[in-house]
Amino acid sequence: MTLAATPADLVELDYLAAALAPPCALGPFTLTGRLARSDTALLFTARLQADEVVLKLTGSGLAPTLARELSLLCACADADVPNVIRPIERELVWLFAAADRPAAAMVLPLLRGGDLASLMGRAARSGQLGPRLALEVARPLANALRGLLCDLEQPLLHGDLRAGSVLLPLPNSSPDDLVLIDLDRAHEMEPSAAASELRAFASILGLLATGRGDQIDKPTSNSALNRLLDRCHRVEYQSLADHRFWRDLAACP
Repeated sequence: MTLAATPADLVELDYLAAALAPPCALGPFTLTGRLARSDTALLFTARLQADEVVLKLTGSGLAPTLARELSLLCACADADVPNVIRPIERELVWLFAAADRPAAAMVLPLLRGGDLASLMGRAARSGQLGPRLALEVARPLANALRGLLCDLEQPLLHGDLRAGSVLLPLPNSSPDDLVLIDLDRAHEMEPSAAASELRAFASILGLLATGRGDQIDKPTSNSALNRLLDRCHRVEYQSLADHRFWRDLAACP
């Protein structure tokens, strides 16, 4: 499980956020932009020679959390779990924002296509929201989540499934190429958490099918998809690895 950030950890993150104002050099990297801040890390775009990458960076106190996430991503790569982001480096990179301020960084590929909320916005503008788009996303996303449960030595739930944790490599990428990110909250299989993941999955599909995550109040034009999402919301499956879920997904035209 993710370690809770202590007040000292948050102070360290505050320091790093203030000290690292792109564009600036950080070891062999040149930070080019700041993407986000979570409760445990900072995300930057960066350049390493001719390559553009993402650095997920944190202070020394939270380095074990980042190391755990990196080990899970490496395990996914080794097990060939589909549609999960592959780290560029298999070890944390230690950098210094100042002489006495070590920072641990995970080096990841830069994905330029935005998240599923961005995809929804593009689809809404082009009139492509609907069951077809939802199902194009459903199959690769469900495959990734099933891979976490079935292909690793220790079955895992993602733990933070939302539109923002699924990205596309490029704006024109096929949904088949979507990439699941942010395994920092991944944890072992547990019934209540599996229920939350089923509902989160259904909400993402509802968003892509109707423009709203609450699909129950606004069903789609696809009755088979409506049935699948309703069963996810009602937690009639044990998890996204349940054979009944895959039977119902296969029945969606």
